[in-house]
Amino acid sequence: MGLLRIADTTATKRITHESGDWVEVRANLSKRELNSILSALPLDIASEKVTFAASIGASEALFNALVVGWSLDVPADIENYLALEGDAATWIDTVVMEHFSSLQMSKDESGNASNSAKGSRKGTE
Repeated sequence: MGLLRIADTTATKRITHESGDWVEVRANLSKRELNSILSALPLDIASEKVTFAASIGASEALFNALVVGWSLDVPADIENYLALEGDAATWIDTVVMEHFSSLQMSKDESGNASNSAKGSRKGTE
């Protein structure tokens, strides 16, 4: 299969904690979904200037967009996510951010995301 393809937005990946608890996340995002997530994130999430409120919004946006299931006996929805104890929420926030970053890394390496303009120029030069 070549570079151009429609995103399989039904594929999932399970991330398991050493305790046996797990979260199931979407394995792929479409460009539309990626744009929606990026619009909810602070401009420079790694910056020390990102406010606490902005990072909370980012965590909720990533949870909403990526988490489709978990080992709890209640639905993996935003209300139940916000009701989690601190250590559980922190673990989910961490693995979801790492997963989102890995999706971005694979797109960057293939030229689909941040390098797309450079990639398209190469083809026309």
